[in-house]
Amino acid sequence: MPFMHVPAEMAEEYGGDPAQLPGGANPDQIVAGKGFDYFGGGEELVQASSFDPASLEFDGTPLSGLIAKLKSLGYAAVRVKYDGGYDEGFAHFDAALAPDGDGDPPAAVAARLSPEDGDLEELAEGLTVCLLGDYYGTGEYEMFGAFLADLATGALTDLKDAEPHEHAVVHQSYDE
Repeated sequence: MPFMHVPAEMAEEYGGDPAQLPGGANPDQIVAGKGFDYFGGGEELVQASSFDPASLEFDGTPLSGLIAKLKSLGYAAVRVKYDGGYDEGFAHFDAALAPDGDGDPPAAVAARLSPEDGDLEELAEGLTVCLLGDYYGTGEYEMFGAFLADLATGALTDLKDAEPHEHAVVHQSYDE
């Protein structure tokens, strides 16, 4: 589900062809001068295609109240962006979407919430962990992606037209 880039030296280290790595020859996207290929996923990457809105939590903090609050405000889904590489993965709350698809950015959504309602970034992290697992974004590669989370059904839907978050690690240069 993410777009992935593996540095050429990783192939060379193991006697492989750098052009065969994700982001090698004919990449799907170029970010910060690096090629990224869309990786369709598979069981080794994607952990789940849905979550339970009534029992989602992050680091022991229940998120069901925040999900209920977002639904009460008229939102049907949230869009989350994620990125990572080498030793860390990051999740970013990108927007809350009305049933017609119109979205509100994080600041507008946060302005409609009280501190007791919960944290949007924790929601983004909890959803990303559901999708990709606890250790997403850690490995000898760089990645980014985005997905929608349906607040009623719990469906997680990949967005193949993802662009990296403005603060994504993929904007940094490690390949020089």
